[in-house]
Amino acid sequence: MSDFINVTIKTNKDFYKNTIKGIDIVGKKSTYILAKETERTIKAKIKESIKRPGSKGTLADAFETYMTLNGHGVGKISYLNKVVPYWRHQEYGSEAIGANWKHRVPKGRFSPGEAKPDIDAFRSGRWIGNGNYSFIPKNPIPAKNYILKTLAEILPNIKNILKDVK
Repeated sequence: MSDFINVTIKTNKDFYKNTIKGIDIVGKKSTYILAKETERTIKAKIKESIKRPGSKGTLADAFETYMTLNGHGVGKISYLNKVVPYWRHQEYGSEAIGANWKHRVPKGRFSPGEAKPDIDAFRSGRWIGNGNYSFIPKNPIPAKNYILKTLAEILPNIKNILKDVK
């Protein structure tokens, strides 16, 4: 006598097609919902880290949801590299990516404020490329870790974010 019972269920091909199609739809909907929440969160993290006046939020705006072969993602690397090529400096810090941060910055000026601000005017202006002043940075760009901070917020909440997906 066998310890196993064999059960055969006969279904038609449409059952399998419809089941797989339903799983695919729920999967794509889930990745879309997660991507949109991730996009919202990363944009907020970047915007709350802005220190210089006059920022237009270009870096935050570049983190968009996009379709992949298997669902959706946020912050397509090729797009970020093209539109905001400094994103890695901001995320990881200049030293972590091996950037030569001790180079002479191309001539420009700080705006608003004096072209060459004194220490009291630190971070009170943005660098723009039309001016006569140049400098060598004294400190590297520090890591902002906005991707890591976003993941720290999203990952423990995936179940709650997807609780209503059907």
